[in-house]
Amino acid sequence: MVAAMPYEALPPPDEMFSAVLNRDISYEGLFIFGVRTTGIFCRATCPARKSARENVTFFAITADALFAGFRPCKRCYPMEPAGAVPDWLRGLIKALESDPSRRWQDQDLRDFGLEPTRVRRWFKRHHDMTFHAYQRARRLGLALGQLSLGEDISQTAFASGYESVSGFHDAVKRICGGAPGQARDATVVYLTRISSRLGPMAP
Repeated sequence: MVAAMPYEALPPPDEMFSAVLNRDISYEGLFIFGVRTTGIFCRATCPARKSARENVTFFAITADALFAGFRPCKRCYPMEPAGAVPDWLRGLIKALESDPSRRWQDQDLRDFGLEPTRVRRWFKRHHDMTFHAYQRARRLGLALGQLSLGEDISQTAFASGYESVSGFHDAVKRICGGAPGQARDATVVYLTRISSRLGPMAP
């Protein structure tokens, strides 16, 4: 499993794990956590059964968890803002999660009854990525998770929705800096931005 580097902006890991155990709502939105044994990531207040501390890793944003190979929890919906789940988007997210390898185009969104611009703006506002970027992160995260389990590179590429092995190689190289074979045990370093009165700042 690809691991994220720790963030200075996050609370201490033991503090976050205590918040997870207690479903402390005051930590909602401060972090998300992934469970290595299931490959799922959740919001801090997820009601699902808790895992052992050694199997839990923490992330500052959903994009980090996606690129680390985790998939969103179907109980707490960490890709959706707490208390503000848009009904108009729920069907699309459900369809995407049922087949994360599918490559959605703007016309597919229109056929689904959605305006692509509205979908793009919602993802940018809530997750700092467009819907198409989320699709790519979802597919690549799924593929990296399979590679970490020793799956064949070519089979993983096509099963994850890539049209060619070379395209898969390029996507992995952009994130991991090397070929898919090297990415099996790679560590991805993530950067994030912190809002301040001076504008976005990188820690």
